[in-house]
Amino acid sequence: MRISEDRHDVLVSVDANFMPPGIALNGDQAAVAGHLQTLWNTGSVKAAPLFGTFTGIADAPSYLRALGTVASDVSLARASGRSQENYAFLNRLMSCPYFSESASTRLAEGECSWGRVLGANTDRATTSEDVGYRSRQVTYQVGTQKRIASDWFLGGSLNYAHTNTTSSDQTVTAASDSLQGGITLKRQVGSWQFAGALFGGAEHSTLKRRIVLSGYSGTATGKPDAWFLGGRVRASNQITFGDWYLKPFADLDVVYDHSAAYREAGAGLLDLAYRSTGRTSAMATLSAEVGGRIDLAGDILRPYLALGVSSVMNGDAKARVGLAEFPMEPFQITTSLPKVYGDTTFGLELLTRAGWELRAEYRRRGARGYVDQSATLRLARHF
Repeated sequence: MRISEDRHDVLVSVDANFMPPGIALNGDQAAVAGHLQTLWNTGSVKAAPLFGTFTGIADAPSYLRALGTVASDVSLARASGRSQENYAFLNRLMSCPYFSESASTRLAEGECSWGRVLGANTDRATTSEDVGYRSRQVTYQVGTQKRIASDWFLGGSLNYAHTNTTSSDQTVTAASDSLQGGITLKRQVGSWQFAGALFGGAEHSTLKRRIVLSGYSGTATGKPDAWFLGGRVRASNQITFGDWYLKPFADLDVVYDHSAAYREAGAGLLDLAYRSTGRTSAMATLSAEVGGRIDLAGDILRPYLALGVSSVMNGDAKARVGLAEFPMEPFQITTSLPKVYGDTTFGLELLTRAGWELRAEYRRRGARGYVDQSATLRLARHF
């Protein structure tokens, strides 16, 4: 406080520190706080109502919640979830096996057309760095595979999925629709199989952030779009042991994921503007499948269990974002993903003498603080 030069007025200045000592901020919270500090330092009168919402905050937990209300990494939940969904899509693209010999457990590739429906639940726990979320997904997929030359097979598939995602604090929801398509080429060489696959897809989402701050409430709505493409190479070998088999295999996936720029609406000064961003990630997986053959009066039942472990490189989803009403440099938010995952798949496949196949499968993929579970029914016709 000071007296004006003409000594007629009392001038009052107010200072603010959005990174106060004694309050531990994670990376995203520090980025939001730094953005607010920069805005404060500009002296913008337009931002006064925004800063007014912080004046009633009396403790550290309330302050951290307020920073999370301004911007949170949970808005990147779909970007992080797509990496695991693309892995699962490539797995489903690699499947048209049958027992090639009577009374043998030797599997070979064949010709078939198939359709499947899949339900999946994903739960990501809240950590000190990231906000948790839960997603529920329903997927419909069709595909076919044909022999194009001796021991060469070409396949293709189309996939539609609808996903609902909710943050663990119930402040962010997203409804997403995605399409994927892929082709695969396989070469059978005795007990060995070598395969490659290419795929691409796009996703449209409607994301809503519920904003509740002191003296300020509203809902910010954004419509993020994304596209992605990638590929896989696989090598596998099958070892037979009488009425059961062991099939170890190795996969390498490389995927590029691009999120388009978009701007929210509906929350006034707290609307966010997201810059476009893209990332290339890689996933290496080692797996082994154990299965058997049970003959049922001309029909064949194949139970199988697959265990695998995946290592992900550059899997974290990042975005550059800023308050849409203020022309400032954006800040970065990040949702980190586990680097190592374990995968368990159990299934029962019934192949009838008429060439029809019915398969039921359960899959669980997990890491620390992350669980993805799915159940699948598949109907196929072998030719």
